Amino acid sequence: MSLFKIIEYFKYQCPDDNENYDSFSLTCARLNAENEEQKDSVIITSHSGFISILQPSISDDRDLNSQQMAAVAIEYHHPNVVYETKLNQPILSVLSGNFVQYSTQKQDRQNVIAILHPNKLVIYSLVTSEGFAEHGQQSKLQILHQHELTKSAFTMCKGNFGGVKGKEFICVMFLDGSLRFFEQDGITQTCILPGSRTIPSPFVYIPRIDCFMILAPNWDLECYRYLSLSEAYERRLTPIWSINVGEYILDMNTHQVSNTESVIVLLGENNLICISDTGKIKFIKKLDYTPLALCSFTVGWFFEPECKLMIAVATDNGSLLIYQNTTLVWCAELVDETIALKRGNFTGISGAIVTLNSTGKLSIGYLGSEPHIFKVPPLNLSKLDYEKSKIELEEMEKEINSSVDNSDIPYINETAEREVEIKSRLEFDNLNKNAFMRLSVKFTPHINLEQIQLYISPNPAFRMSTSTFFYNDLQAHERHSFETEIYLSETEVGEIFSTVLTIVVTFINKQSIARVLQHSVEVPLQNIATVTQPQKDDIFKVTLSAMPVVDIAALFSDITLADVGQALGIKTLNYENTVTIILAKNSNRYRLQSNSLVTLAFMLNIIIERLSQISTTTDQKNNSKSITVKSIPASTIEYLLSCIEKHHSMKNEMRTIADLLASKTIEMRLFERCFLVKMQGKASAQTMDGIEMLLKDTYNEILKLSSQYKAVKANLNKVQTQLSQTIYFIRKVIEYADLPQKITENLLCIMRPGLMDFSEQTCIEALAPYVDYLYNIYQAKGNQNQFYDNFSFRNDNFSLTRFSKQLKHVLSILVDSSSDDKKTMENAFIIEENETTMASIGESEWSSKSTNTLLKINEQLGEN
Repeated sequence: MSLFKIIEYFKYQCPDDNENYDSFSLTCARLNAENEEQKDSVIITSHSGFISILQPSISDDRDLNSQQMAAVAIEYHHPNVVYETKLNQPILSVLSGNFVQYSTQKQDRQNVIAILHPNKLVIYSLVTSEGFAEHGQQSKLQILHQHELTKSAFTMCKGNFGGVKGKEFICVMFLDGSLRFFEQDGITQTCILPGSRTIPSPFVYIPRIDCFMILAPNWDLECYRYLSLSEAYERRLTPIWSINVGEYILDMNTHQVSNTESVIVLLGENNLICISDTGKIKFIKKLDYTPLALCSFTVGWFFEPECKLMIAVATDNGSLLIYQNTTLVWCAELVDETIALKRGNFTGISGAIVTLNSTGKLSIGYLGSEPHIFKVPPLNLSKLDYEKSKIELEEMEKEINSSVDNSDIPYINETAEREVEIKSRLEFDNLNKNAFMRLSVKFTPHINLEQIQLYISPNPAFRMSTSTFFYNDLQAHERHSFETEIYLSETEVGEIFSTVLTIVVTFINKQSIARVLQHSVEVPLQNIATVTQPQKDDIFKVTLSAMPVVDIAALFSDITLADVGQALGIKTLNYENTVTIILAKNSNRYRLQSNSLVTLAFMLNIIIERLSQISTTTDQKNNSKSITVKSIPASTIEYLLSCIEKHHSMKNEMRTIADLLASKTIEMRLFERCFLVKMQGKASAQTMDGIEMLLKDTYNEILKLSSQYKAVKANLNKVQTQLSQTIYFIRKVIEYADLPQKITENLLCIMRPGLMDFSEQTCIEALAPYVDYLYNIYQAKGNQNQFYDNFSFRNDNFSLTRFSKQLKHVLSILVDSSSDDKKTMENAFIIEENETTMASIGESEWSSKSTNTLLKINEQLGEN
């Protein structure tokens, strides 16, 4: 956008304010050619038949600056509107010139107006009756000639065809590309151009060589002599020269720039082209914007050596660009988007810019030399009020919740399930080599579907022969089926932690609405696990209580058991990791222990689901009280922190390798460029040997770094899977731990099972502010407003040490929380900085104070 703007001298809104205007709807001319004092008039026509004739003028006050002149003369007055009416037919184009014969008296000579209708060409004369006062003048259009057209017209041009002096003729182009000439004595001639002319375009007449420039449908600019066109019935038409411009021409102008040359200025869709009348290209300028309108003119007479060609182009972004040949000399901002651009001389201003937009708004102005600089308003640097921001956020959330209607979501889901019926089955017999099982899926759409996709969600423990299936153009009630082989994964991250296979179905219904369904298939436990001897002294342990207590034999009735007592060992097929389950009937507790945290989480989830089903059958209304996880060892939290540390270090290593790869790639390109330069310059062999050695060394380093990056990325995927599985286990413990509801909700918010790293931030770095938030909440004591008064999010860089410390404190409530005294559980949230205070006031007094602290914290969380 330019600093300069077009200063408006005059503006006017045509009666038709619809989009009924184009580049042929505007012209500027002196209607009285012999009166040197009369200035130009503006003639505007529309496709709906309106015609407006204006004579813009203001007082000639040279003392006014640009802003004052624009303020004084911005609106039109009634004397500026000479004539305005609506004709019976649409108007395609308008021209003004000497189209009729007059007497030899100069005072009788005036330019007339030619109006082109779709099937008629009419020559009008503007007749003005003088009155005794300014408002007494009356004007009207008088028909001088009228020519009926047998074809649908497109546009027209004027000129002294044949080199006739003092006369101007009219040439009309029809939609089929044919031409018709109209002379003053009523003689008309028709010419049909060679070839197929399916795309009409603007055309111009060049007086110097008495030729027409016409664009052919193959984008060839052809030059025809008027004499050849007028005698077309006698000979075959051929252009004297032609040149391919490669695109459609929006507008074209012609000017004589010397005694021996005229130029044709073409405005294409992507280029600005200038061609001489001999068929030679003067220049082609590639445009980096979308042009809309063209106006070209010369500064000086053509016989002067300093004659300059100036070109003005209006763009779609509201700018006016003025070129001298191909050099941009000025840029200004237009008032409106322009579709027609002209130049005229008016009272008080010469060489004014006349623009017309698509809705009939006329603007006359000039290039302002005073820049309109935008001043940035002062910033509001007031301190942020957190309390006010919190209230505003809550109000916005209420407004969003009130505007979203979720009442019909269950109905939509039920409708989607009725539209596609899915059935699945697992087979364990007659399998291919090394296959573990076969999944057979049958589905039947009950409506016509354009496309459906079935995707088996990935599970690290299983590998699919084919996981994605596509079907197109499905008919209603047509049955389809597919099968896929499933193999047990043998990778380090392939431990089984879930027996559920999820099939995600995506389809587009007949209302063109996308629907997503999920269908779950559960693998029987006896097919993926076997009974083994119980183990002792495992690393990871978890204790849970249940009411009522169920025997191990009844709990695992689907597995063949023999002489099972109070302990049972279960291991998965693809790994030797064993989970030991111990039942203590006296305390109504189960204890699970294993050396693999993933396998432990897998069995914990199975036991909780089975105990929940049994509790439901025995009319236990509150499952959260009937099943409770009592404690987990501190080794679980330590394992989580070790996974986080590995993940963070590997991510940093990947970033370092990626930076080295980028720098080595730049060096490689530089050496390749030097090698090519030496090759072209035929350098000596010794010089080439040095560059070749650099190329080889750099290439080997790039290969080495690429291998390292690939290996680190594979290890990162393994660590990320282990981290996700560990978080899944801790999340399951949090769900069934005997904790206050608000504390449970907050801990579940930071223990999200799905982890995703971004290019600029890892999942751990994104989680750090939330852990910092909870860490500061659980430190609050005494005044419940202490957190909101003192806490602010850290703006410094991520620190793994600080994050690990805070996360360990937040999750410490899960360790050894089996004590019946809740004060012990609450003391786990007290930070290390208060240990000296605890030693001075005594343990019993500290327990009382910490109880009050946590009660206030829970009240604070309940309010928020």
